[in-house]
Amino acid sequence: MIPWRYSFLASLLILGISLSAQNIPLKSVVEQSGCELRWNPYRERGLLYSPTTTISFKLGTPLLILDNYKIINGVEFKRVGGDIFLNQSSATTLYRLLGNSNYMATNKNESSIFNIPVIIIDPGHGGKDSGALGNLSFGQIMEKDIVLDISKYVVNNLRDRYPEKKILLTRDEDIFLTLEERVDIANSVSLNPNEAIIYISIHANASLNKKAQGFEVWYLPEGYRRDVLNSKIGDSQKLTTIVNAIKEDEISLEGKRLAGSILDSIAIEIGDKSSNRGLKEEIWFVVRKARMASVLIEVGFITNEKEGSRLNTPMYLKNIGDGIYNGISNFVTSYESVGR
Repeated sequence: MIPWRYSFLASLLILGISLSAQNIPLKSVVEQSGCELRWNPYRERGLLYSPTTTISFKLGTPLLILDNYKIINGVEFKRVGGDIFLNQSSATTLYRLLGNSNYMATNKNESSIFNIPVIIIDPGHGGKDSGALGNLSFGQIMEKDIVLDISKYVVNNLRDRYPEKKILLTRDEDIFLTLEERVDIANSVSLNPNEAIIYISIHANASLNKKAQGFEVWYLPEGYRRDVLNSKIGDSQKLTTIVNAIKEDEISLEGKRLAGSILDSIAIEIGDKSSNRGLKEEIWFVVRKARMASVLIEVGFITNEKEGSRLNTPMYLKNIGDGIYNGISNFVTSYESVGR
């Protein structure tokens, strides 16, 4: 067997890269290691995924975040023309982390297993806050009641599937919670390295246009800035700012992926009974204040006579609940497959 360090050098030569070259294309390292690159051109930050690890980085910053918690210094990505490059030392380090099976086998332990131990379902409104009202031909329906029924159904299914996880409801009865109290429930959960929480807020829509109908899922806009770290890293504000920015990108990307997974699954369950209004961006309070992947779901318009009637039937609420449950489960499976 050819030693890894020689096979890496050989792969660079095969790609036509001279060992004396100053810059090695990131795409070459990605291709040779077999990992996946997710690039955010707006923020010039990226995520690298392999079957055993994940790496977050920012262009022009000599820091990596390995497996969501370990900071590695001395690996710098630079733009040359329209491509991203690394020097030889940085490329070798990156390739070792992503593609050296011997290295990963000897260093793999429980800290490299990605896990979502806590899932939080947040039924919107409650108590004195009824949310949207649907004054329909058969009577009045309230958003707070509809979303609580859906949330309880989703939580029961999640608890059956994941008995080892904490599946939390921000409210399980008709009580009022402030937006701050809802987010505090999520942000107060303690995590170990490589653990994550996901936060799903469930709502029903309303409009002065009685013809408006359909479901949609919202996530945080890419350009929005927020703090996602619980505390300062050592005594360095600069390091804290850099790491927060990289982690923020990672969480925002996961939030968008979670939103897409839920939207697709609801669409499968609902079929042509309602319109898929797609993914949308907004800085909703609970989404921007939660320091984790978070989304807000609008399950339909209770001000639309036909859709409001469907939202008043247990079977349709079950369809929506199944869609949300399946979307969450698919996301969890994908997330937890890294490192296994």
